[in-house]
Amino acid sequence: MDRKLAFCESNWAGPESPWHIRVVGSEGLKPGGGVNATALCGREIKGWDLPASRPTRDTISYKHVCPGCAGAFDAI
Repeated sequence: MDRKLAFCESNWAGPESPWHIRVVGSEGLKPGGGVNATALCGREIKGWDLPASRPTRDTISYKHVCPGCAGAFDAI
């Protein structure tokens, strides 16, 4: 896969909210906030990136990831 992906959360996220996955553009990672993008599931995300781990088949299998994003990741 040649696209850089990141886990991200919306401003409305709580401790039980699933992580989303987005394609990172030329703006790079935004761990401090400022993400304004569409997640792989189609949800508009205004929030921040979670730089601790990158989305891979392994990390998606054990992280609390949005089912729509996980399914879209498998289709990439």
